[in-house]
Amino acid sequence: MHAAGYVAGKNASLHHAVNGSGAVAPARLWKVCMAIMSSCEYLDNGARRIYRLNNGTQVKERPALPGKYRFEFYDARGNRVYKPSIQREMRQAIEHHKKLWGLP
Repeated sequence: MHAAGYVAGKNASLHHAVNGSGAVAPARLWKVCMAIMSSCEYLDNGARRIYRLNNGTQVKERPALPGKYRFEFYDARGNRVYKPSIQREMRQAIEHHKKLWGLP
């Protein structure tokens, strides 16, 4: 038998968070697991920038280009990343780093 209020399955943590039993909802866990920048290279006197994140991914930035073409996103194996949600997370890590260190 299960204890009273126990919910098994994939929605267990969400159920417990909604009912106030202390578990953290999956949406809140995402913010804790956000990618963080580990290194940055400025090439060609700032014309190209390569940002490496803690999960092995990297972003190439060319500041002279317009927004849509400015960033190129790569996963840990070197393949291009096209999924907008992953690109958004990587871009947020870069923006956080720039804001933290006061970079343009």
